[in-house]
Amino acid sequence: MAAPGHDKATWRGGSVGKTNGYQRFHSSTTDLFPESLPEPVAVHHPHVTATGEAQRQRIIEMLRPGQKHTLDFRRAGIMQSQTRIFELRALGYDIPTVGRVTVFDDQGYPHRGVAVYALVAEPVQEVV
Repeated sequence: MAAPGHDKATWRGGSVGKTNGYQRFHSSTTDLFPESLPEPVAVHHPHVTATGEAQRQRIIEMLRPGQKHTLDFRRAGIMQSQTRIFELRALGYDIPTVGRVTVFDDQGYPHRGVAVYALVAEPVQEVV
């Protein structure tokens, strides 16, 4: 039960809508460490996009010359390469996982069991 002379909105928690000295502050990494981040690729290449279709196309283009591993795709801006490869397989691309390797990232940390993919065959395009 509320204290006499106070309504439920102002009792205990203060007035409705006030922050009581605490205010949420939304920030991003760029706000905190702007000098430590590289400039986004899209600044110089406005055609670069992160849509699923664009990522699948980049994976295909990267795999045509030869095998690539997951960190290669991440460096190209494809963060969920496993999902994109799953989607490509469903579309008819033959992309097996040909092995697992240990890869060292840019900071020198080892990543064990990183998948290596190869493009064996692309789906047959019907000619009209």
